[in-house]
Amino acid sequence: MNIIWEYPFWVFILCLAAAVLFTGLLYYKNSAHAEIPRPFRIAAAVFRFVALFLIALILFSPLFRTRGKEKENPILLIIQDNSQSPVFTKDSTFYKTEYLNRLTELQKNLGENYETAFYTAGEILTRDGKVDFSEKQTDYEQVFRELESIYAGRNIGAVLFAGDGLYNKGINPVYRVKNLKAPVFAIAMGDSSLRRDAFIRNVQANKLAYLNNKFPVEINVGADKLKGKNLNIKISSDSKILFSQSVSIQDERFDFTIPLYLDADKPGIRKYTVSIEPLDDESTLQNNVFPFYVEVIDGRRKILLLAEGPHPDLGAIRQALSVNENFESDVVYLSDFTGRIEEYSLVIMYQLPGSGSQATEITSRLEKSEISTWYILGSKSNLFAFNQLNAGLKITNQGAKPDEITPYLNTGFGAFTLSEKLQKLLTKVPPLFSPFGNYETKAGAETVFYRKIGLTPTQSPALLLNPEPRRRTAILAGEGIWRWGLEDFEENQNREQFNELISKIVQYLAVTEDKSRFRVNAKNLYPENEKIVLDAELYNESYELINTPEASLTLKNKEGKSFPYQFSKTETAYRLDMGKLPAGDYSFNASVQFGGKKLEKNGSFSVSEINVERLNTRADFSVMARLANETNGEFFLADQLNLIPERIRQREDIRPITYVTGKLKSLSDFKWLFAVILALLAGEWFIRKYFGRY
Repeated sequence: MNIIWEYPFWVFILCLAAAVLFTGLLYYKNSAHAEIPRPFRIAAAVFRFVALFLIALILFSPLFRTRGKEKENPILLIIQDNSQSPVFTKDSTFYKTEYLNRLTELQKNLGENYETAFYTAGEILTRDGKVDFSEKQTDYEQVFRELESIYAGRNIGAVLFAGDGLYNKGINPVYRVKNLKAPVFAIAMGDSSLRRDAFIRNVQANKLAYLNNKFPVEINVGADKLKGKNLNIKISSDSKILFSQSVSIQDERFDFTIPLYLDADKPGIRKYTVSIEPLDDESTLQNNVFPFYVEVIDGRRKILLLAEGPHPDLGAIRQALSVNENFESDVVYLSDFTGRIEEYSLVIMYQLPGSGSQATEITSRLEKSEISTWYILGSKSNLFAFNQLNAGLKITNQGAKPDEITPYLNTGFGAFTLSEKLQKLLTKVPPLFSPFGNYETKAGAETVFYRKIGLTPTQSPALLLNPEPRRRTAILAGEGIWRWGLEDFEENQNREQFNELISKIVQYLAVTEDKSRFRVNAKNLYPENEKIVLDAELYNESYELINTPEASLTLKNKEGKSFPYQFSKTETAYRLDMGKLPAGDYSFNASVQFGGKKLEKNGSFSVSEINVERLNTRADFSVMARLANETNGEFFLADQLNLIPERIRQREDIRPITYVTGKLKSLSDFKWLFAVILALLAGEWFIRKYFGRY
């Protein structure tokens, strides 16, 4: 044990001297204690001296460094692929019964000598999840990425990974598994043999199409061991056959692609089904059908980005808008703009009004046309002119030097939802350069995220929405958002989260305004692995947001069965989380009682089926073998689980690890010391009391 004393040595001497002084004042040549026998008087003085000295030391709190050894047993991580594909085989009964019993027995056996942790894997990694082979997608890479994060620095003895090697989300797991620095015992499930089967590998189609236009569709079909047969392929919608073609299979392993165009002849969510007419003796018919959905809209929204001059933010915003086919954007400099404001659904005023121009004519035309506007403020903004617009935010007492701010999410925000990945990105993005000053928001305006200056969160908005009934406005108080797109790409190898943020803001602003006092916001289409979340707003006669009364919703599926729900209240609005729903078409009726009237809102949405697990049911043992080989692990078949415990016990690299640890403790951490001080003072008191000196 080493003692660390942060003060000069004379402080220690001072503590010693203080204890001697106060003890001496009480006992040295003090006639009041003359009747106490000398041995007891000396003992009482010693008790007092030691107690005072220890109290003085505790006040200065010296540190003690201790070293010790800790033993950590190896952890065995058992991961079970819980997606649908492993049971799309003739051995499905085995995997749902006997295999699960053997897996439970394996975990119990290993748990007697090792620490174990069990996970199921599909779209997400779940601790102690139920194995029911129901997951709609498989992301092996995400499994190893999360394990790497959860068990960083731990003694991972081995990873027992059971699956069929088929993943349809994320990158090849082989590139991630090495980071775990643990052997993988790969347990291969499914059937890797070539079987008699015709299947639809994939269908590529636009998610959006425009009314009365044609949209492209590409069908990729495969067939194994069906040489000489003919495949009849059809596309149908609303019980009508829109396309059919017969293809002759030329080889034992046959792949071909059919490109075609379909007519977008009716607006709304259209469900199309690609199907292959079943042949005799196919190993499975699960992959003979592939549904896909296309949203047919009757026009795209035009967005105008108006600025005094070039800036990287303009390019980043336009790029984010370009991935959404529902938007068409133009970047125009103020001096060059000769178009009609009325042609646009939204105008983004980038640092306008600016230092070079107050853009009076443009702002006046925007006010008269009631077109939604997004103001982005920066170093070239004319804040005095901006404050006169009454856009929802005023910045006073401006300074010359901008603040460097990062976003701080408003948890009560409810106008639209931000995905968990986007919320995570917002905690890591580089700072924006935001105007310095006092921020005053208009009543009814809603903050998406606040300004955080350094590590200090404030209540001044960085992104503000002003949902006035006449026209909506948004204000981003900062420039440099283009860096957020770069951070997204560096973090996730794409710009999906940055694009989501821009699209959510623009969709909120550019949407055709609903003038009703009770509104329900729902997407038209949800994938079946996404939670259905609806937001609702209620306005009083002055068009102020309120949520005092209770709001309810009745959901109906295609069969006419009804499901009642109750909205929960956010800060100023309502939200309803219905969880995940089965694929199909749904309609809803939402209602609220206010001011003696029943306000209602009707709507509909569709939930699209995810069937990627059915597209390829032939197990890929090569992926499982590579996971084992790249980590110095071992490869097993699903019926060899009983061999694994002995193999693990034989390995020299799966052993406990002993760590030498160092800890720092202050004197106050030794609780027994306070008992010693109390005992010393009590001993002194007893001596003096016994001899009548109290």
